[in-house]
Amino acid sequence: MRKFAAVPHLAALIAAGALSTTLAAEPVIHVEFTTAAPPELQAVAGRWVERAKNAVAAYYDGFPVERLRIKITPRAGRRPESGTAYGWSGPLITISLGRDAADADLADDWLLTHEMLHLGFPSLAERHHWLEEGIATYVEPIARARAGQLAPERAWRDLV
Repeated sequence: MRKFAAVPHLAALIAAGALSTTLAAEPVIHVEFTTAAPPELQAVAGRWVERAKNAVAAYYDGFPVERLRIKITPRAGRRPESGTAYGWSGPLITISLGRDAADADLADDWLLTHEMLHLGFPSLAERHHWLEEGIATYVEPIARARAGQLAPERAWRDLV
């Protein structure tokens, strides 16, 4: 269970039942490709999604949504690009991934973890969008370090 002791007013709201803290122990994540993808790329993408999910679950002590749809657009190259998380009409992440991506290319990826972290806090008015991005950017290396995917020393060095 998550602890909110560092934010007393939030803890009081949760205790009063004003906020829900339900986290999914094992979310259902549906991955789809916008165009045909070879089985090798589908397998690499599946392992990439699993690593990101584990990092986010390690940070939140559970996954922030019960169901998630991830739409992957294959493109040239080996790396992911252009991720966006949406919360309305069901959680959705759109992201592109290089057709030639291999596990080694994604071992140090931060982008999908960053997008999944967005699912754990509310959307804000456009003038406060900086806070949404700031939180996901700050938390992402901490989440990956907690999951054993990034050395804590590197996470702190990169932060500094």
